[in-house]
Amino acid sequence: MGGLSSSLAGPLSGFHASTVTSQLAMWWQPLILISELIGFGMLVFALIALVRHQGQGQQGGLGAIAMSALVGILLLSLHATIGSMSATFFGSGVTNPLAYATPQGVSTLSSVDIMGMTIVRIVGLIGFVNGLIYLKRAGQDPSLLGHSLTRITGGLLAMHIVTVIHMASAMV
Repeated sequence: MGGLSSSLAGPLSGFHASTVTSQLAMWWQPLILISELIGFGMLVFALIALVRHQGQGQQGGLGAIAMSALVGILLLSLHATIGSMSATFFGSGVTNPLAYATPQGVSTLSSVDIMGMTIVRIVGLIGFVNGLIYLKRAGQDPSLLGHSLTRITGGLLAMHIVTVIHMASAMV
């Protein structure tokens, strides 16, 4: 794990990566708030679409409305969604995937390594939310289901990059 820090030690000497890491970790709450607002909007629009759909008396077409409502609920409870999917993939839930905790078996990591992992975790969170939004689109176009599941899984793996690295190193 020290490879990243040793290769960047020259260009980043005097650079305070721990300050950048703490600044990046501050983005957790705004990202949660944005996803909750998107989820609330999706849920409201799904309810409006359902009322319009029932008013027209049409059959079918409820898949997109139901998928929009489901994704809205998942985004409204993003903490629980991430926690339950983390428990499914890794056997333990997580309340804040962007919080850094030193993994078992690694005594110290440099601040540059921690900063890199924080960036990967933020990108993973964005990919996870993007995958949920693609899942909503899969209600209208079922061919997008694979793309959405790939983004959700990739985002979840990126949010748990340390665990993924340990799992991969244990397999070698």
